[in-house]
Amino acid sequence: MALISALQRPAGALPGRCGGTPGARRLRAAPPAGLRAAGALAAPAPAHARRGPAAPAAASVEAAHVADAEPEAAPAANGAAAAAPGAAAAPAAAPAEGKPYPWTKQWWPIHDVSMMDKARPYPVTLLGQAYVVWWDAPAARWRLAQDRCPHRLAPLSEGRLEADGSLACSYHGWRFDGAGRCTLIPQIGDPKAHATATASQRACLRTFPTQVKGTLLFGWLESGPEAEAEAAAKPIAMPDAVESSASPFAVTEVPIDWPMYNDMKGLRVFQPPNMFYTDYDKGPVGLAAIYATPVRPGVTRVIGKFTFKKEPTGILKLLLKLPHWLLISTKLQDQDTVINARQDAHMRAHGLTHRDYYSPSRADIGVTAARGWFDAAGSDAMWDARMGAAAAAAARARPEPGLGELLDQWRRHTKHCAVCQKGMQQLERAAAAARGAAILLGVLAVAAAAAARALTPAAGAAAAGAAAAAWLARRIMRVRYEKFINSSGAWARWGGLSLVPGKPAPVQL
Repeated sequence: MALISALQRPAGALPGRCGGTPGARRLRAAPPAGLRAAGALAAPAPAHARRGPAAPAAASVEAAHVADAEPEAAPAANGAAAAAPGAAAAPAAAPAEGKPYPWTKQWWPIHDVSMMDKARPYPVTLLGQAYVVWWDAPAARWRLAQDRCPHRLAPLSEGRLEADGSLACSYHGWRFDGAGRCTLIPQIGDPKAHATATASQRACLRTFPTQVKGTLLFGWLESGPEAEAEAAAKPIAMPDAVESSASPFAVTEVPIDWPMYNDMKGLRVFQPPNMFYTDYDKGPVGLAAIYATPVRPGVTRVIGKFTFKKEPTGILKLLLKLPHWLLISTKLQDQDTVINARQDAHMRAHGLTHRDYYSPSRADIGVTAARGWFDAAGSDAMWDARMGAAAAAAARARPEPGLGELLDQWRRHTKHCAVCQKGMQQLERAAAAARGAAILLGVLAVAAAAAARALTPAAGAAAAGAAAAAWLARRIMRVRYEKFINSSGAWARWGGLSLVPGKPAPVQL
């Protein structure tokens, strides 16, 4: 899962040998009719009273699988936000006109470290560019670098971590330490020539600052000593209730552009450029926080968490100790992924924008204002600058994804999550045990029937047990497949919509 932001290609040497965010505004009610959603939604996230632990929540997506979610900031057809009468809202601060928004000088969420395997490197795409993430054991910290070896430009994410903690390229074996310095070139045997070659800046990786807040890994997309200092001086936006929670974040990628989650009552806050949260007035859920990281045009990484107002007790407290894959259902995120992907494809095919939405309710305010902020910040120009105009245009012109691609749980989440991979193995072992029991009971049923030369109650019970065990094995493998590999089969059984009462007919996709 990847996400990066930058309006210009970062420049500068790596450390050593290798040598202003707009304000936000809170919204409780709709703005007066005619207020244009062109500014930031909310001021810097205030410190919240510490609540109980967070319940991991599968993030709802507004456009597609952890990839693109179109930020819905929807003014009415005439360009003005349709609002509830009598509501009020403060004006929003938009990015300074004439100045590009500093996309690379922001902390961008990457992944929940509690789900990551420290024994392997991870590929991650941030704002249209490829990076590699790995655990630097000697320094005891996560590292971020451009995902290409300076030797032949091979992807380092396909490499391995050595016993000394260095990152090795799988192509020709070059190794790099956590600061990006080349420590080994196997093709050079002469010590003096080796020292000269590894000391060259051309042999170095371009690394970037990283920081873990709560359990969430963030990356800064500028490099060099000045970037380290600038990144250290800028705090990461995260409500206290989310940071203090011990439960993991839910992480997924969706094929839609940057989403905005504002469909429940409460205090809704957008902290540019990537953090949204809702502080609920009623109900057991106290706060829902969502980070949306743009991967490439049409793809967004979504990372979210719910917290409780009070410390959970009793059965709920015990349930929260279970692995997150047992607690989180993908129904809601699958629904939003498919519906928003279809919405995105329709809008692209007909040249529509968020200004063509009809948004008369208070629930639309946050989306409208956030989308206006992205427009003012120049999100389209950012893609051209980061990827090149031709590559960005090709990404925007991507074909509409099929249902199998949209509900590809392996690509969206499982292949990046060590916890879910362990869950897959546990289900495989459970299915194998059930199959073994089915075989054993079947043999016993046959033996009992043969000995009595008739179907005795014991033989019948063994046969029934064998059938039940075989059914259980198939059921476990179906759950494994739909939860960790692809949930399109489950979508068909649900009828496509998880929030509609009753059992609707399957949606034609």
